[in-house]
Amino acid sequence: MNILGMPLFSGYYTIHDPIDGKVGFAPHSASKKDSLRSGPIPSPTRFLEVGGPTKKEISNSAFWISWGLCAILGYSILSFWGEYYSV
Repeated sequence: MNILGMPLFSGYYTIHDPIDGKVGFAPHSASKKDSLRSGPIPSPTRFLEVGGPTKKEISNSAFWISWGLCAILGYSILSFWGEYYSV
């Protein structure tokens, strides 16, 4: 809401109804924006329909390369920590 708030909500009064999941907009008296028209409410599964399947397989080599890079990074961090912060 903070990201979209300034450009979208400026010039409008907004009414939030968390029970029904609706937001109402009405231009205030000093606003130069038009009134909004109502449209259809999207189905709850709309994002799943648009996004398609979310599960993706990862190749075996990519899996082991990523684990190897994580191990190298972890070892580097621990050796740095031990070298500069040892007692």
